[in-house]
Amino acid sequence: MGNPDMLTVSALHMLEQAPLITGGKRILDCLPPSIGGERIVYTSITDIPDIFDRWYAQEQSGVPCAVFSGDTGFYSGAMSVHPLLERRGYDVTVLPGITTAQYLASRLCSPWHHWRIVSGPLELLTLGAEIGRSLYTLFLTDERITPEVIIRFLTEHGAGNANVTVAENLSYSDERITSASALQFSRQIQAGQSFSMLSAVLVDRSSGGVQQTSVRQQAAALQRTCGFPDDFFVRAAEGEKNVPMTKQEIRAVIMAKLGLKDGEVFYDVGAGTGSVSVEAALACHCSVYAIEENAAACSLIKKNRAKAAASNIEVVAQSAPMVFSRLPVPDAVFIGGSHDDTGSDVTAIIAAVKEKNPYARILVSASDMETLRQVTAVDKQAEVIQLSVTRTRRAGRFHVFSAQNPVFLICLTAAQ
Repeated sequence: MGNPDMLTVSALHMLEQAPLITGGKRILDCLPPSIGGERIVYTSITDIPDIFDRWYAQEQSGVPCAVFSGDTGFYSGAMSVHPLLERRGYDVTVLPGITTAQYLASRLCSPWHHWRIVSGPLELLTLGAEIGRSLYTLFLTDERITPEVIIRFLTEHGAGNANVTVAENLSYSDERITSASALQFSRQIQAGQSFSMLSAVLVDRSSGGVQQTSVRQQAAALQRTCGFPDDFFVRAAEGEKNVPMTKQEIRAVIMAKLGLKDGEVFYDVGAGTGSVSVEAALACHCSVYAIEENAAACSLIKKNRAKAAASNIEVVAQSAPMVFSRLPVPDAVFIGGSHDDTGSDVTAIIAAVKEKNPYARILVSASDMETLRQVTAVDKQAEVIQLSVTRTRRAGRFHVFSAQNPVFLICLTAAQ
């Protein structure tokens, strides 16, 4: 991990006997003086077989070693170099070390079996999904997704009260572990605080402060399975007209037909108030992209995201399908909103989704015959469901039935 005291006895014993050791500069610099073999810094793990070959061409005794930080099976290059060495005819022995998660958990006196651990290249647009998949997420940061980026994301996505632990330079002499809410850290960053590039960040959304807990409990109490009450959602800025919204009963059927699962990527195209996005974000640990070009509607989506504590919603303030090129490949897509008289825009959206992922599940809502005709022309095997909802309303001393506008849901067939 950086501190030679963290080496296991077996690893230390092997390294002390090794005539040659290759690794990254940071790790080689950390090895204790008792390890006396030649040290070679590699620039890429693909260099390691060549380094061993050159050494064996000159020497025939001893066992050369490659060293990596942490546990060899925990987001380590060791698993990538293993087959490279075996293809060159080497017999490979792997000696594991201590993981960042193990070490941090011990420093916090906390178990870590419930943490979701994220490492490797990340995109900012997938950060919400990673956080949304678990109440406890441990990030091994890199030069792009830094502690500052994660903290800013939480504060901007309605999770400012989540508890964040930033663990810097673990096991080194300048180790520092600090915990605060994302909002508190954000204020410290604005005041000039910075964090080491060698950091791990633990995001704990299990409590998130009194305000966040209250919001999440209120949302959970309303949700049941799916179908939030319509009046849960903010539909207009003060003094403005309501933005169109998919109603509760229709949303319940939409969620049933989409069948979202943990880890999936979901596009809500023409998101409006974000009511479908909120349903999806809280139904499972998925990555939700609320795509909406109307600025007023985007503002409402952000308000509803905060109200539901649904930080795994990313608001994409651009028009479809042009914006698809910069988004991850979708597993499921709901196309709502309004379409023009010819339905040409919804046709282009469907084509763009199928180009991105021919196996994506696509569900389109239509309240007019033109859109229905255009969508079914694209896919003649599509399943069409017509939903008519009638609610009671008070008329004097009577309760009369008031029909809502009928809605068609069109389930397009995916590639087999």
